[in-house]
Amino acid sequence: MQVLGFRFGRAAYLTDFSKIPDSSMALLEGLDELVLDALRDVPHPMHQTVEQALALIQELKPRRAWFTHIAHDLPHAATNERLVKMGFPHVQLAYDGLEFDVQVGATDEIARDHENLRESRTAVAQSRSTRLSAFSTSQAWASRYATFGHTSVLAIGNFDGIHLGHQAILRATVERARALNAVSTVLTFDPSPRKVLRPETAPLRLSTNAQRMEWFNALGLEAVVVLPFTLDLARLSPAEFVEQILLRDLHIKAVLVGENFRFGHQQAGSVKLLSELGAKHGFNVVVVPPVVYRGEVVSSTIIRREVAAGDVSHAARLLGRPFVLTGEVVSGTGTGRRFTFPTLNLATEQELLPARGVYITRTCLEGETRSHRSVTNIGMRPTFNGSALGIETHLLDVQLPSTPKRMEVRFWKRLREEKKFSSPEELRAQIAADIARANSFFSRLRRARTVHFLSLSSRTRSRTGTR
Repeated sequence: MQVLGFRFGRAAYLTDFSKIPDSSMALLEGLDELVLDALRDVPHPMHQTVEQALALIQELKPRRAWFTHIAHDLPHAATNERLVKMGFPHVQLAYDGLEFDVQVGATDEIARDHENLRESRTAVAQSRSTRLSAFSTSQAWASRYATFGHTSVLAIGNFDGIHLGHQAILRATVERARALNAVSTVLTFDPSPRKVLRPETAPLRLSTNAQRMEWFNALGLEAVVVLPFTLDLARLSPAEFVEQILLRDLHIKAVLVGENFRFGHQQAGSVKLLSELGAKHGFNVVVVPPVVYRGEVVSSTIIRREVAAGDVSHAARLLGRPFVLTGEVVSGTGTGRRFTFPTLNLATEQELLPARGVYITRTCLEGETRSHRSVTNIGMRPTFNGSALGIETHLLDVQLPSTPKRMEVRFWKRLREEKKFSSPEELRAQIAADIARANSFFSRLRRARTVHFLSLSSRTRSRTGTR
């Protein structure tokens, strides 16, 4: 049997091949990462062309794909731009130093649903720095970079939650900045424009500013400008916004935005107008198409709806990671320790909370690098006639010698709604059952971690280099 590719967890690497057997196709569907041969545009008997590889990607539907074994007649920046314009923002050419984390995963339904929720952060090789520089004004960015002749490739948006669609824009920004030897930069706002202009309609935010900074850094961005959104900023016309901020201060070479991007006074600026201003002033505008997951356009609005309804599993698929609550650990009433199970009580920093109920979670404590299995309750403690909403987490695999100052709770799956029980003993029995279900859930995931090898038709090749 000739082995021409490998499946490892939620990823696969396919080397030189001309055809994939039907028996192997099922093992390749819906992966997180797919690396495959796409050597050239000209047909070749032993290699996929870009057109053939894209047809395969449409059939297999990976969350992200990388082309390797690239011939020199496929320039990186131009080909990546072509892929975006063709509607494949999640497909890029591989490059030297490319890294991504893969959670070794399984074939059962639980693993398919959850192993794409990576708990470790994406590692992206960068040409300049591995640490994000944050600025509160565009002039501060100019003092740091433009003074020394640097230009920027800019992504603009609110980026609340930094979901899969946002990630497509940000990764494309990093790649283009690398190709142009520019500073990959995000321009975002705090508070959000709607909170200032129409506060009564402003949605609850999925993420804190600190979380956005963490994920900008994880995705490989070099700089972020967080502009305080004020009425003065809102009064700038589209042309003034471009000329005063993007050109004068940020020295843009290219701007990447989503299809629905609006800017300037009364949102008068559209993607079309931005492109016209780009042509006038000499910068490129790249409109990144939305990411579609199982027929649904990924958006912050949909994720907010799912979180609020308690469907944290679906929300996590659209985010590309679990929904997270962070904050300080505060003193509770002591009810859990006296009557049921000891818990850590979270004073969350997030605006949006999952629906009341009991959840399978993983909890990361301040000062620790690994997370702990946990069960988390969001609710009013009706069995004890509670009057205030609380977030209580019971750790399943550790007994703490002291109480941490802060923690992060990652939501994997909802177990049940909150319920009032007739006695503390009945509640304790139910919590014990919840803990058993959570342990069973994590045990199934752990047992499922195996490595799958794929048999592909064609000859074995050992070459694995990328450009």
